[in-house]
Amino acid sequence: MNIMKRNNINLKTVMLATLVAGILDLTGAVIVYVFLLKAVSILHLLQSIAGGMMGDSVYDGGIQTALAGVVLHFFIAFCWSLAYQLIYPVRKQKRGVN
Repeated sequence: MNIMKRNNINLKTVMLATLVAGILDLTGAVIVYVFLLKAVSILHLLQSIAGGMMGDSVYDGGIQTALAGVVLHFFIAFCWSLAYQLIYPVRKQKRGVN
């Protein structure tokens, strides 16, 4: 049986949560680290997201590694959104909520 149907996962909800969480998180990071603290540039911020997977050479990659950081960021947001969607029905059953 398909895991999406077995666990009653709504892919539309997961994708919307991914989009909202990813955009809000990136916006918050840009506001704090780029504009308020003036600690890094937007390019450096996005590259540092990819740096966890690619290492320090990520900062030599220019816009390509920054785009890889954006993709990785939204992939992580998708994974967390999916995890919450998987966990929620279990929590709901334990509390007796229909």
